[in-house]
Amino acid sequence: MSAFHDPNHRWVAVCMGTGCMSMASAELREALREEMDKHNLIIGASGEAGQVEVRRVGCFGFCELGPIVVVHPKETVYTRVKASDVKTIVEEHVIGGRRVGKLLYRDPVTHVLADTFDKMSFYGKQRRIVLHNVGLIDPENIDHCLAQGGYQALGKALTQMTPEGVIDVVSKAGLRGRGGAGFPTATKWKLARQAAGHRGLAKYVICNADKATPVRS
Repeated sequence: MSAFHDPNHRWVAVCMGTGCMSMASAELREALREEMDKHNLIIGASGEAGQVEVRRVGCFGFCELGPIVVVHPKETVYTRVKASDVKTIVEEHVIGGRRVGKLLYRDPVTHVLADTFDKMSFYGKQRRIVLHNVGLIDPENIDHCLAQGGYQALGKALTQMTPEGVIDVVSKAGLRGRGGAGFPTATKWKLARQAAGHRGLAKYVICNADKATPVRS
């Protein structure tokens, strides 16, 4: 069974989005790995049973609470975590099975502690579609992507569909640009396909990906 689908898999997610990175989440992740290693908990290449994986993940979206660390299974969310909190998290939660109350989110209105994302009002009305894997996978690890079904649509488009068929699907999906004009993506692709190549040479599409959040180790 894949670790992604094993309910007993033990792992710790560390946000490596831009906001958390600016608050030293890279150093925090390294401190977690070192502390786990002291207790012989860090997972190895063979994925030993009972060991713990420390995984870098993308931005959770609640940047003011960063750095955010999530302990699995059962998705316990810790906020504003510092390297000085690592020893407590490992000894109390990872080893002892006791949640660290001082690092849990406290609602600013109700003052009630929330230990999972679904108990936080910030996430209550959100339904993530494109970003539903954020916080679950390492966005720079292609194996994580494949384990979650990544590239299946690309494989189908390349092996089972015509270019016109791909454009038709994008048109029906209503996908639009995010630059402000909301220009239909299918129209862009159709125009690019119809354009003649310069002097018989190949055509190139330059993809603007500046909306993406970079993740670095």
